[in-house]
Amino acid sequence: MTARESVTISDQKPKKADPVTVTFKTSMTCKNCVKKITENMSFERGVMDLKVTLENKEVTIKYDPSKTDEEKLEKAIKKLGYETEKVVEKKEKHYDIIILDIFMNDMNGFEVLIKLKENTIA
Repeated sequence: MTARESVTISDQKPKKADPVTVTFKTSMTCKNCVKKITENMSFERGVMDLKVTLENKEVTIKYDPSKTDEEKLEKAIKKLGYETEKVVEKKEKHYDIIILDIFMNDMNGFEVLIKLKENTIA
């Protein structure tokens, strides 16, 4: 190996993980709850950004997955005295073509179309 081919350990920087965002519904009820969650969760290991909204009772956390995970973050919120539930985002479904029969047995084509627009079936 020549001098140009040699690689030192300092040249090999570990790849940084892409940030992940998770949202939890919580049992917070007032501005003091928002303050308590904000002040405590901001210092949790791996937390990069934090948004706490009282109106939706949601805590949205952007974090480094190499330093923490959803389970640890949820436990930290619960440790503060709040109930939590992870918010699962609905992915919008896009259809290229849908063929409906107006005279179907259980539901007619118009009812299916309405439900698809409401995103209650897929």
